[in-house]
Amino acid sequence: MLSTITVTPAGVTPVITSPLTAVGSVGTPLVTYLIVATGLPTSYGATNLPPGLILNALTGAINGTPTQAATTFVALSARNAGGTGTATLMIVIAPSAAAPVITGPTSAPGTVGTPFVTYLIAATGSPTNYAATGLPPGLSVNP
Repeated sequence: MLSTITVTPAGVTPVITSPLTAVGSVGTPLVTYLIVATGLPTSYGATNLPPGLILNALTGAINGTPTQAATTFVALSARNAGGTGTATLMIVIAPSAAAPVITGPTSAPGTVGTPFVTYLIAATGSPTNYAATGLPPGLSVNP
């Protein structure tokens, strides 16, 4: 009696072919970045993603809303039975394009001849400097 033996070749290690740069800005949802690879990957990985971004390990989709401006190098991987393919993705997150909005109180009481308690200008959008006009004599702002 003859038996038939079928040998299945080992899977081919994936090769990541998607672009290796992505850009976004703080507070703006990132248009989905998709890890694309040859070799029919069964799962994906991404380490060192910027804060606010997440990976769907089954689809290779990276999305979310970045929370900090920075340039980050992310280690990508695509896996199948044949092995793991890797690449490095550079994600550049720019500061928020939106103008800051003052969120703190817009008035502060004071008494002539008494030291003024510090007033902190609180604002959204990660302001890079501060200013105030029309301050009473003797008061100034630290930009």
